[in-house]
Amino acid sequence: MGSVVLIVPDPGVVHTEFAAGLRAAYGKIPVSGLPRMTRPRRMQGTAGGFSVVDPGGNWLRITPGHEVDEPDPSEGRLARVVAGAARMADSHGDEEAGIRMLVNGLSRHAGAPAVQRLPALVYLAELRVRTGDPDAARALLAEVAALEPTDDDRRAVAEHLRTAAELTAEMPS
Repeated sequence: MGSVVLIVPDPGVVHTEFAAGLRAAYGKIPVSGLPRMTRPRRMQGTAGGFSVVDPGGNWLRITPGHEVDEPDPSEGRLARVVAGAARMADSHGDEEAGIRMLVNGLSRHAGAPAVQRLPALVYLAELRVRTGDPDAARALLAEVAALEPTDDDRRAVAEHLRTAAELTAEMPS
């Protein structure tokens, strides 16, 4: 197993291309097992991006390679929790540490508005799928569905809502 960092101008474009190839080959974007792919996101202390783990267990880390992309304080403290969890789970491969960070962060910031809770809940659901706990993922996705973000907030978290819909559709029976 090895690791390679690929610096690209726009990781989102590369993610879209990888996603299309994985959907063509596997009928979905695998988030657990081998191969698998994470979604693009900020990671604490890095420029962010996403990872692909190939069938041999090699990590391809795709990043824009520019300055660190830290959450703005206006996004709330949960945004920092998500970035820290992503660093542990997506960058270091320690999903359990990422789960602990998200569970603790969601508990500490239980009163955060829906627009701030939603990204953390969706990422936690993704990690639960990745670690083989579909029941916990279903419960988290139900919690996401029960949130009532405003129309403006819905636009702000549109990508997370799409991710939640994809996870729900791809959830094992």
